[in-house]
Amino acid sequence: MTEIEKAESLSNALNSFNLKTKISKGKAWSVNNKYGRPLFLQFNFIGKEKGDNIYKYLKSEIELFKGEVEWTVYSNDVFSSYIIVPEKFIVISPNADPFTADFFKKTMGKKGFIEFMDKAFLDVPILSDYIMKILDKYQS
Repeated sequence: MTEIEKAESLSNALNSFNLKTKISKGKAWSVNNKYGRPLFLQFNFIGKEKGDNIYKYLKSEIELFKGEVEWTVYSNDVFSSYIIVPEKFIVISPNADPFTADFFKKTMGKKGFIEFMDKAFLDVPILSDYIMKILDKYQS
């Protein structure tokens, strides 16, 4: 699966829900340089207020996902939207600031960052399928 297909799989998973989803494609990992940004997908559901139960549900279910790395749904007072992100990035940078590849390469070491990103990328297609299932279950 190419980087573009991986990015689209997460977007498609969120769009499978019966709500309109705004996905910030410029605010995700670079499909041309997979180590150029930390892996995350920024989104929100149009018409759903920040803090709505759908976000709480999505966060709790994504944190149960068993993959190569642990995942979470994150937001803070500065963000108007949410991000699906490997939890380790939030642990290292609790306020998501700074949230750059350079920061994580310095903190984790370049090799550690790349190895972690490779593991996280392995999760993306499986996580996408998982998100589709949990959002389908939420609608039921």
